[in-house]
Amino acid sequence: MKSRFLGAMILMVANVFCTGVITAGANTATDAIGDNYPWVNMGGTGQAYTYSQTGYYQGSYVFELGWNLNEEGYNFYVDRTEIVLSDLTSITVSFDKSCKEVIQDQKMLADLKKLMEKLKNKYSDSDNPLYYPLVISVEFIGDSELTKLADEYYTNGKMTRFSAIFTALDIEIQKEYCNRMIEEKKLSFFSSCAPNMNKDILGFCAEKAYQKDRLTFFDAVAPYLTNDQRQEWVARTTKDHRITFLDSLTEETDPE
Repeated sequence: MKSRFLGAMILMVANVFCTGVITAGANTATDAIGDNYPWVNMGGTGQAYTYSQTGYYQGSYVFELGWNLNEEGYNFYVDRTEIVLSDLTSITVSFDKSCKEVIQDQKMLADLKKLMEKLKNKYSDSDNPLYYPLVISVEFIGDSELTKLADEYYTNGKMTRFSAIFTALDIEIQKEYCNRMIEEKKLSFFSSCAPNMNKDILGFCAEKAYQKDRLTFFDAVAPYLTNDQRQEWVARTTKDHRITFLDSLTEETDPE
């Protein structure tokens, strides 16, 4: 992943793979979940690991989910359940202690199963397949109005939950939030939403960032542009002599 884009993405942990090191009382991950982090609560070996955490909207719930903890971190979470997937394979899911009371909720488990299957299929051929999944939090939202939830999450700084429901919002509302995030320079919120934006929203955001001369926001969407969009932007930035923006499009990127 190109260096400047990585620098922007270090500000958030949403659908991004981050490197952490288990040490007593210290970590390099960036999405604040306080004492839920196992390496805050326990000493360790200094063993490196790859960990991903982000928010997902599935069925009637918003899940904050992580996976790819190392074995020591995984073993810290003793509340677990085994979920049998549609292909008859099973996966053991760990839960933070704050979620302990919902483990027996069959409705929640049904939605979690659907989410596990989606993630397993999506990342099966990647360098970071789904294993050692950890549910950090579960929020039942039922048939709550998503626009009101989005406003609550955005206003209260709940970035992971906001990004979880962002793409389920009406496209015009998505555009309004993109405008707000760019105007208010909320790069971490913006970056957390970028990986799941559709083609139209990506194009809209790229245009806004370009017009506002917000290079880091342009960086955040550049890896997810389609090939056609990328070629159009290469031609445009070359014509406009906007070399720093052109770099965002021509340097090697890794959207995964």
